[in-house]
Amino acid sequence: MSEENANTTDQVGTNAGENAGADPAFLFENTDASSYGEANVNFLKENNLSNMSDLVALATKGKNALELPKDNDQDSLLNFRKACGYPETADGYGFKAETEEEKGIADFVHKCQLDKWAAKAVYNQIIANIKAEDAEDKKQYDAEVAKIKSNWGENAQGNESLLQRGVKAIGLSEQQLQEISGIIGVEAALNLMLTLGRVKSDHAGITGGSGSGGEESLDSFIYSRRGM
Repeated sequence: MSEENANTTDQVGTNAGENAGADPAFLFENTDASSYGEANVNFLKENNLSNMSDLVALATKGKNALELPKDNDQDSLLNFRKACGYPETADGYGFKAETEEEKGIADFVHKCQLDKWAAKAVYNQIIANIKAEDAEDKKQYDAEVAKIKSNWGENAQGNESLLQRGVKAIGLSEQQLQEISGIIGVEAALNLMLTLGRVKSDHAGITGGSGSGGEESLDSFIYSRRGM
């Protein structure tokens, strides 16, 4: 071993001997406070960490330490969660909840008293699950509609026109028609729209029943025919 390495080893051994069993605070005696903040360095100097119990005590000590919740103390638990980022209202999460469904999910997450990080993970997962289910439902709906229309044969063009006329008569959107199909079935929903389309077509051009010389309303036409 070279003389230089030997001297270095001796010096390390001497320092280790000097520090053995010494107050842990010696580690901070010559610490540059600019790296850690003077207040933090002083705090560590004043609180010697000789074992794990001291470390736990240190974590719960000081003006910025969290007060751990007590058993069966709802107020204490709520205050702890607020300190961890639980907002006063669901708006505090910052979710881009635009639909009533999304707002309802945000309110549900808030009732669970989750902090912002946990709430974001739960909210995003629920939204992702709903979108996946909606996409699957739309795929099945489109497949059933295509199957039914393929059975129309030579009447396909006429039925398609009647279908659109029926949908327009009651102002349904494609999404609403899908929702009705989910309740009564796709074939029943399309047949209902076809029936309305035929009634609207049969009624087209009927005049004089309204008392004003104008076209009779579809509701009035249906009501009058039901009494016949």
